[in-house]
Amino acid sequence: MRNTLFWVVLSVSVLLLPGILYAQAPYTVWVRTYNGPAFSGAAATSCAVDAAGNLYVAGSSSNGSNSDFLIIKYNAVTGDTIWVRSYIGSADDDDGAKDCAVDNSGYLYVTGYYYNETQDEDYLTIKYNTTTGDTIWSRRYKGTVYANGSDIAYSCAVDDSGNLYVTGFSSPDYLTIKYNTATGDTIWTRRFSANGFNNSCDVDGFGNLYVAGTSSGSCLAIKYNAVTGDTIWTKRYEGSGSVHSCAVDGSGNLYVTASSIVDTSYAFLNIIKYNTAGDTLWTSSYGPVYWLDYANDCVADDSGNLYVPYHSYNGANFDYLTIKYNANGDTLWTCRYNSPADSNDSPSDCAIDGSGNLYVTGASYNGTSSCLTIKYNTAAGVAGKPNCQMADNKLQLGQNIPNPFSQHTVISYQLPASGPVSLKIYNVAGQLVKTFNMGLQQPGYHQVEWHDSKIPAGVYFYLLTSGHYQATKKLVVVK
Repeated sequence: MRNTLFWVVLSVSVLLLPGILYAQAPYTVWVRTYNGPAFSGAAATSCAVDAAGNLYVAGSSSNGSNSDFLIIKYNAVTGDTIWVRSYIGSADDDDGAKDCAVDNSGYLYVTGYYYNETQDEDYLTIKYNTTTGDTIWSRRYKGTVYANGSDIAYSCAVDDSGNLYVTGFSSPDYLTIKYNTATGDTIWTRRFSANGFNNSCDVDGFGNLYVAGTSSGSCLAIKYNAVTGDTIWTKRYEGSGSVHSCAVDGSGNLYVTASSIVDTSYAFLNIIKYNTAGDTLWTSSYGPVYWLDYANDCVADDSGNLYVPYHSYNGANFDYLTIKYNANGDTLWTCRYNSPADSNDSPSDCAIDGSGNLYVTGASYNGTSSCLTIKYNTAAGVAGKPNCQMADNKLQLGQNIPNPFSQHTVISYQLPASGPVSLKIYNVAGQLVKTFNMGLQQPGYHQVEWHDSKIPAGVYFYLLTSGHYQATKKLVVVK
């Protein structure tokens, strides 16, 4: 029975080898920077696009002594600035926007924090008229558990009915608030004791709200009934590391991005996909990467494709590294952006419009900080920039050379993604003869040399495994 199973595994491995995924590489449409009032410095943390083709970027800018809310409206087609607005808190201390969202009626909502008169943070959420940039209402929330505790809103989302959800950290819990967008009145609040920070939320088209964050070093995802605020399920994924973002696709599947540090030098960037019942469909890891690399956000389209901008080390400084994944977790393309000044560039958020244009925003640091926003055309037929390229999702396993051989042969292979790699040699009876554990390896070309003067003559099979990729070939030993 064991031998039969071995041949089934080999056959299935060959049949399931990922083929080349046909897609199109993106190209850069435009790049825009904003350095703040009087070039005092600015950084973007979020972006959102409306149905009319306008892009909104939110973050913070320096007024010379502290930071204020910053909101920029761009013409998404041309990249021209339409208006810029700032918001100064009552204490004239540091205030910062963390996220923004646009509803179906075209109103903009920006959430974040402000320092109050007692010098601790409160939630601050503002509704804007997107035509004029005028404030319609603003709401602040002060936590009730600790009088002078920290309350920072990290994320917001609006549903199809126009309700607004704001989530974040309120000492010592996750805190989520549902607002009536017309009046700014609070509909409900929910606290969840998690021993960690809640960084992200999103809503699906079925009346559900998803909240994700870090809890005791692992991923914690919560699904709420958005109408009542009742918890539907909670899921933990151990060992996932620090959670940075979540997104829901058109089918109600939830994606969570996280990073886990391996040691003082390396980390893995992780993605977890859940179905609507909270079952884990797959996990995907990108790396090993520099231990300071991370993903601040992600966005999913209606087809289940996922776009993730990474803060990525290039060996000298940090770049924007944007990756598109398909619904199975395979990498379709990558696009790296290093600003002309070769400064440190750190993406914070992304958004996609109905035409397949992707917007990535964040900050570029070169003396002072500037908002850096990029528009990509993801439906393009050719790459307009050399740093945008298709991913080869086919694991390529070469025929050993020489073959047949007597005592020594070389096996070559090419990896489509980073991951742990092992090579196993089996005889025709399905018995394991030799194992090579190569550990973590980067994408690209690799070789394994096999020296064995005592192996009997015969037919053997070698099975290469890296993550969910597998490939098998036959070799012959002669004496």
